[in-house]
Amino acid sequence: MTQAYPWMMRNETKSEINKSIVPKRTRTAYTNTQLVELEKEFLFNKYLNPPRRIELARTLDLTERQVNNLRDRQKNKQ
Repeated sequence: MTQAYPWMMRNETKSEINKSIVPKRTRTAYTNTQLVELEKEFLFNKYLNPPRRIELARTLDLTERQVNNLRDRQKNKQ
């Protein structure tokens, strides 16, 4: 039998470990209208300037980051 050294012992219980784990963020489900509007915009403009991105985000009730991610995903599809 091998000897268990102090550095091999766990100081935390399982419940403490589970509390420290951050749950994954849920996936954002975009509505059909949001997707259609963004696709229309990307057909006319390949690149979005910051004011237009802000305007799109506000009208579609999204964050600027979400608009950017959708634009990147759309560019990768093509």
